Amino acid sequence: MRNAEIVNPTQVQANTSKITVSPFPATVAPFRATEIVKTIPTSVATPPVKSSIITDTMVYKTKLKPSSSDLVGKTNCPYKPHSLNKKFFMEKVKDNGWIKRRCALGTAYDQDTCECSINIGYQPEGCKPEVFMDFNNGAVVDLSSNEIPCGVEGVVSLSDLAYFNGASRIIIWRYTNFDFQHAMTLKFRFKSEAKSRSKPHPLITNCGTGQEEPSFGVILNSFADVLTFFVKTTESEIKFLTFKINPMEWNDVIYSYDGEHLTGKVNGLEKRQSVNGNVEIRSAEMMFGHCERYGYFKGFLDDVKIYNCVPKEI
Repeated sequence: MRNAEIVNPTQVQANTSKITVSPFPATVAPFRATEIVKTIPTSVATPPVKSSIITDTMVYKTKLKPSSSDLVGKTNCPYKPHSLNKKFFMEKVKDNGWIKRRCALGTAYDQDTCECSINIGYQPEGCKPEVFMDFNNGAVVDLSSNEIPCGVEGVVSLSDLAYFNGASRIIIWRYTNFDFQHAMTLKFRFKSEAKSRSKPHPLITNCGTGQEEPSFGVILNSFADVLTFFVKTTESEIKFLTFKINPMEWNDVIYSYDGEHLTGKVNGLEKRQSVNGNVEIRSAEMMFGHCERYGYFKGFLDDVKIYNCVPKEI
């Protein structure tokens, strides 16, 4: 919501411990830093029960193994069809009841095989967002027709904006080991609450919770008010674009890669860097607001769109 009045968030108290952080990459000027010891919250590592059981629901054409003793029907299958949509199925999770799961795009659930084995085809209509989150009405969910599941840890919707308290994050499991090939776009807007930063603040990356180097992302730098875009492809070294910004004001961001150029646009200013190849695949999830190699973002995020293509209007 573009002109929402921001509500002062409740301060979050957390236990702290010291860890050593080595920002990536050490040899590139926008991120150059020596190892530092920083006290950051650790109490947010465990999400609520309902968040922790919402795992990636993409189920491919392999036999699904029972995850509990609650078997359905004569087929000894632990799943059952969704009552309204064949693109989904239901799984019974201990202490949480029946949970809706999504089949892989282009498939539907078949109770006879206990698989998402029905091929219904998947032909996207033009270049549309695969994930869309506007955080309105207190919802921190994907509003696209794909209903991509996400893990929400400490992020809340305040005045139709996603608030990250400096110890929170959103995880999109869908993009674990995902192959974007040579087309992707990230679109969002943000406003930081951190006047100074001892570590880079990640906005969106495929860094995940491990120490694997991400292959794409948008990061607010630690040493200056600079926003950095980067991509690492199969045929090129890591490439960067940087923008001088005022992080304490709203910034509109568009990141895109089309197989020939990394293009960035911030508040209408566009920059471009030549690069080719496919975006390197990472085993990590896509994550908003956190990366083990960097730190946590503190501030507001809004109107997030993720494309597996590059829209013509961008």
